Amino acid sequence: MTTYVPIELLTMLDRKFALLLLPDPARRTLRLLFRYKDDFRAMCWLQIGSDGSLYLKGRRKPAGPAIHAEGVADGRGGMSDLRWAEIETTTGQNPKISHHASGIVTTGSTRSKSVSPRDVTASTLFRVMDYTHPSRFDVIEPKKFRETDIIVPWFDGEPYELFDDQPLTSRVWVAPLRDGAAQVPYIDDIEDARKGQTGIVVPAKGLKGCQDLTYQIQFFSQAGAWPDHDWTATLMVGE
Repeated sequence: MTTYVPIELLTMLDRKFALLLLPDPARRTLRLLFRYKDDFRAMCWLQIGSDGSLYLKGRRKPAGPAIHAEGVADGRGGMSDLRWAEIETTTGQNPKISHHASGIVTTGSTRSKSVSPRDVTASTLFRVMDYTHPSRFDVIEPKKFRETDIIVPWFDGEPYELFDDQPLTSRVWVAPLRDGAAQVPYIDDIEDARKGQTGIVVPAKGLKGCQDLTYQIQFFSQAGAWPDHDWTATLMVGE
């Protein structure tokens, strides 16, 4: 018998906000699925390491390099003062981005310094991700759903649907988990986000050398054209 990850869904129609609260997935890999036309597309996957490291990236079919940038939080749900570079891709694999518990970010064969989840004392925005068109991502048929597949909801409780003129973006926060209570940011200073957004809160407990914490991914769609490259910006710490 297939068992699925138990979840709690809260929808707030007045704020156009859906919040999906997950149990600790331990070391299991979660696939995040979005509806595009008549299919479900696996737009990204997430795994939390035993020490709190975060492995989160798009699941598109390999199609050349992506863009990685470093910047500072601009106070408006994004990052500014960006410095960027392409991430190389290897045969059969998308460009790699890993955020280690030490704060080291591995992007392809390069490394940079960002926030460490071991040290955060409040919810901290540390990553912004823009996705390429859903046609570049794998179709997941319902009969092939895994127990750790998560259908991302919209604020009306229906599956989050992607459109050709509304590219998907996301924000990622890390926060300490205290007494089982998660800090839940809401984006109220970006017009596109106020039209509808979905937050997915993933706790991680009993980590090696790291406090209990939550990662939160906030998705919303923007008006315009889908980018040609996957774009990821991480919070820059030091030089």
